[in-house]
Amino acid sequence: MAEPIHNIAVISFPRTASKTLTTWYANKFDKIAAHGILHNPEYHGANDYTYPNMKRRVFECTHVLHGHWHSLNLLDKDIINFIKDNYKIVSAHRESKLVFESLNEITNKPELIAELIEKTNAEKANWDIWKHHLIDGDISTIDAPGPDSTLI
Repeated sequence: MAEPIHNIAVISFPRTASKTLTTWYANKFDKIAAHGILHNPEYHGANDYTYPNMKRRVFECTHVLHGHWHSLNLLDKDIINFIKDNYKIVSAHRESKLVFESLNEITNKPELIAELIEKTNAEKANWDIWKHHLIDGDISTIDAPGPDSTLI
């Protein structure tokens, strides 16, 4: 019998439609979408979760979590370990060109992309990703993008 899925954390590169994926999983599993709960945006949007509220939501397992790879290292180790032990990790992917264009529009810092890629790759290496999804109007499950992929 397949293992039931109870807790989902959507962790992705910025601007990959990961909030859309978070909402999709929240609807699928009758949970609350917690957009940005694991990330404090520097350039775009806001996070409405204070630290104690964020920690409580993570440990309650009532929300589909959302965050970005490059900033997970800012979370306390007990939160990271709890997510690794109690959540299925999924990641959203889009065409790199679209992601980079969107990031440039928001930040006006093209040099930021290389830094985000480096931080993302370093952090992703520490996680077991359950599913990868391509977001291109629809949500489809894909294999992990390889080094020659046009997806990020």
